[in-house]
Amino acid sequence: MRRLTCLTLVFLLPLSTRAWRAYNDLCYTNGQTTAANVTKYTSDRGNGSIYQMFGNSGPLIDFDTGTNLSVTVTVTGAGPAIPAQGSSTLNGDAAMYFAGIVDCKGNYSYGTPATNHTMHFYNLDPGEQYSLVYYVNRGSYTTRRVLGTLQGADSFINSSSAGIVYSGPYDPSARQMNTINTTEGYVMHWSMISPGSDGQIALSVEDNRSAASNYPYGSAFMIQTQPPPFVRVQVAASEDDAEERLDTGAVDLTSSDLELIRDATNLVVGMRFSDIQILQAVTVTAAYVQFTANEVQSNAVSLTIWGQAADNAPAFTTAAGNISSRPTTTNSVVWNPPDWNTVDEAGPAQRTPDISPVIQEIIGRPGWDLGAAIVLLVKGPGDTANKRTARSWNQGTHSMGPILHIEYVGATPDAGTLIQISATEPLTHGPPAPVIPR
Repeated sequence: MRRLTCLTLVFLLPLSTRAWRAYNDLCYTNGQTTAANVTKYTSDRGNGSIYQMFGNSGPLIDFDTGTNLSVTVTVTGAGPAIPAQGSSTLNGDAAMYFAGIVDCKGNYSYGTPATNHTMHFYNLDPGEQYSLVYYVNRGSYTTRRVLGTLQGADSFINSSSAGIVYSGPYDPSARQMNTINTTEGYVMHWSMISPGSDGQIALSVEDNRSAASNYPYGSAFMIQTQPPPFVRVQVAASEDDAEERLDTGAVDLTSSDLELIRDATNLVVGMRFSDIQILQAVTVTAAYVQFTANEVQSNAVSLTIWGQAADNAPAFTTAAGNISSRPTTTNSVVWNPPDWNTVDEAGPAQRTPDISPVIQEIIGRPGWDLGAAIVLLVKGPGDTANKRTARSWNQGTHSMGPILHIEYVGATPDAGTLIQISATEPLTHGPPAPVIPR
């Protein structure tokens, strides 16, 4: 019997010196737009005329280099597998991890309740830590939920989307999620995973043990060496994103989109990200803003991004000139966004270049404190044709407004709760590791 104890960490453990990330599409559908260097291992089941089968076992591929890793995966399934199609639209955390890489349209239902599918990972380095992200979106069946359980790890942190909950007090390794997941974009996520001396972990996905109509589903997973700590904050209110006309100074807090950077006249756009949980004494290694496309646009445009030079930037108001009158950072970053080809797309094309010099300047201010707010300003030579139009907080369900992503090294305010697992014997969680030709 494994004994579970909890320990709260204040500092993250050392990061990997050999970073990699790998993606796998669990149910590749004909016509999907899955990127190169993504494996497609799945269980030995499916309709080959619609869903392409690529075997159930093999080496993972380093997504960024295209080289085979020594880490391998074997996907097993219990019960008949029924391929289905959900939505290829990715939002929220799902977009952060999978947009532009795996469209996650295909998914498997493992036939009947009380069945499961399991991803067995082998040859992990016992001295490293890893992050594992799992996503599914069936797109229908409102009552169905899936239960994912991490097995075989010595320790880990549950880092899943806020809408995902513990399955119950009996197993802190497990999380459950609704299979209707297009709008929310929830992911199951275990971080800082220590695989233990055998270098193995497994993720088992099953029905949620409570309803006869439930089935386990699978769409895609991503595993990587533990990345640097990061925060990800979305605009949270109408007064957190705004447009200002530069000819009159009039400020609009309620527009359903953000015109970058002209509407009827030239504009300056402001975005405020509150409650930034970063301490002052850190080094920002990467930062960007993720937008969601509101229109299809392809003309060349040049934008410049500044920050507000403030210790804790206030929300926007309708006072004339409230955006343009704010003092700006010394650092700025030029962005020449590529074409935006699809409405509601939130991928690399809608992502700014690295703005870490701007963020570092703000966080490095003497008056910066944990939980303060950052304002970013977007300016540029406006043109009625040459612009990009992004979703604002005011549109729809308020889930597609700008998101600020910051990665850093240094002290963290609270890395989360580390689940420490002790055992007198290894956990059995799958078949022997396959022999992979080198």
